[in-house]
Amino acid sequence: MKKKLLIGFSLIFLVFSFSCEDDTKVKIFEPNITSNKIDFPFNEIDSGKFGVIYRNNGDDPITISLMMLSQGELIENSQNKDFCDEVNAIRKGVSINGILPINFNIPVSPENSVANQNDHPNLISYSFPLGTYMILLMNSDSCSTDNYVIFDVKTNDGIQYMEN
Repeated sequence: MKKKLLIGFSLIFLVFSFSCEDDTKVKIFEPNITSNKIDFPFNEIDSGKFGVIYRNNGDDPITISLMMLSQGELIENSQNKDFCDEVNAIRKGVSINGILPINFNIPVSPENSVANQNDHPNLISYSFPLGTYMILLMNSDSCSTDNYVIFDVKTNDGIQYMEN
């Protein structure tokens, strides 16, 4: 009787463990940031739901900003477009029609000041809708594709709509 009961519970446990896979896991990327360059791991992604731990291996904090360049559509050839005019204006504090700041002037702490890697201060979770986005270094003296990154979110899978 005990064997049948043990086998029965084991089968039920196996069925539930296979049928209840965790679809809520979020992919976490770890781009390296220096005072002159952002080494971002992608230029397009299907789902806008992901996490990022910005890695700053320097000695000083580095300030970045994240901007939404377009919502509901992708900017055609976004990887080939020069955004230096926009980057320079944003760095000067000029508001640009159609560009929405999401995270503005976020300090990226140096790795040597992180007390606990399990509670990392540079971890940010994102849930973006379809659109084109830019991450830029705020304190760089010049503008090049090294100090800003453009990426496209190709679906609305990263956001959840509330239903009444």
